[in-house]
Amino acid sequence: MKVRFITRRKIYLVILLAFFGISLFVAFPVMKKTSEKQSGSATVETRVSTEGNVEKTEYVSGDVVQRYTLKTTDGNTVLTEYFDGKGKPKKQSKGYYAILKEYDEAGNALKTTYLGMDGQPVTTKSGYAILRRTYYDREPIAGKVENEYYFDVKDEPKALSHGQYGLHNEYDEKGRVIACTYLGADGKPKKGDQGYATVKKTYYDNGSLDTETYYDEYGKPAALSLGQYGTKRINGRKVYINAKGREMFALRNHLFEHLISVMIAALLMSSLAMILGKKGNVALLALFLLCIAYMTLLYRNDGNVKPELELFWSYKKFFSSQVTRKEIINNIWLFLPLGTILCRLQPRWRAVLIAVAISVGIEFLQYVTGLGTAEVDDVLNNGLGAMLGTWFAYVTEPLAGRKKRV
Repeated sequence: MKVRFITRRKIYLVILLAFFGISLFVAFPVMKKTSEKQSGSATVETRVSTEGNVEKTEYVSGDVVQRYTLKTTDGNTVLTEYFDGKGKPKKQSKGYYAILKEYDEAGNALKTTYLGMDGQPVTTKSGYAILRRTYYDREPIAGKVENEYYFDVKDEPKALSHGQYGLHNEYDEKGRVIACTYLGADGKPKKGDQGYATVKKTYYDNGSLDTETYYDEYGKPAALSLGQYGTKRINGRKVYINAKGREMFALRNHLFEHLISVMIAALLMSSLAMILGKKGNVALLALFLLCIAYMTLLYRNDGNVKPELELFWSYKKFFSSQVTRKEIINNIWLFLPLGTILCRLQPRWRAVLIAVAISVGIEFLQYVTGLGTAEVDDVLNNGLGAMLGTWFAYVTEPLAGRKKRV
């Protein structure tokens, strides 16, 4: 029996060390040089046929999604439908099966309607069914989108996740967006639920984004939830800035921008949980829950009232997106201390269940309040973190001199 416990402890230790190694790799990614050569690209066959004044182009790429495009004789796409390799209608990731467009004489898409399988307007994951746009006609930004407005399936004005009914864009002479303004149903500037109506942007000489500053509907500087008047990119790192454009410290922003900080905080809190007794862990649990509320519910500027219910959607992007990898690992580390703390107060299996229940509660609150995005994957990540936390408690019990809970 003793040998079995020792073996289990070693297995848990190896898993914890492996996760720690993966976390370090994500925290300090190795930059790879991009190659001009691209291999493995699929061969696309194009078939064109003409019927009356309509030109039909069919794109075929093996068994991958096939796209049929209906064009008028002036070259403007009117209808784009999507099919799978067997010729059946193919639903796109944003929830539509086809796109219908109307153009002006300059070839600008004035109206875009997203269609369902029945050919009727359908609400996409973006929050609208119909998109209308106006364009600049002066050089050097002729053809750039000036305004866009959102509508539902009945062609009625539709407010999106931040309360905006439209968006106004301004550009510099290089065609870069220098200001975006949320619009209300009346077409006038409207403050969104993030706390600003306009965000202005500046760029470095190489074209990368430098600063973003916030303004209210009257054009006055606006401070958001943490007192920041904007953000600045410094060596790939995003920092908050005050009204004078100087960097300001914000704990939550620091933790979310630096995975290594979350790792260190989690390990310190988990180690403290192993040292403290029952009363100490009860107090530590209360402190941890306050920290979680601060990190996930309070002072959130970004939000989406639509929950992401697809399981493993983020894991599908794990190897292709550094941002997604960081978010997954961050969420796991976030709940690792909770698993350790609860393991000092409850049996291990119950500790994980309680942690998952807390995570579900947080996601539910994010859904009803619109603070953050409620995601099933977050519950999974938090549950994994809590489980790793209980393994941390099990592995370090001999060192802490604590008796194992069953």
